[in-house]
Amino acid sequence: MSEYITPAANIVFYPGDVLYDDALKNIGVLLERLETMQEDGLTVNVPVWRTWWIHSGEELYSEEGLQHLVALDVFTCYSIEGS
Repeated sequence: MSEYITPAANIVFYPGDVLYDDALKNIGVLLERLETMQEDGLTVNVPVWRTWWIHSGEELYSEEGLQHLVALDVFTCYSIEGS
């Protein structure tokens, strides 16, 4: 049985990539990828991106969540790595 990989899983992010949220007219910059995060005093082994948004400041997003938001065109990603 082969595992289905969503198109979102093929999206790769790099530090410095820029995200644009058209609905909120906000721009975010991916600062760094962290392998774990703290949630309710527990360490969660989920890759997250520390992101700086112009209007709302710093936020953490799971890598998988960001991949799906870009795949669904909620955010547009402008990569510094090129295509």
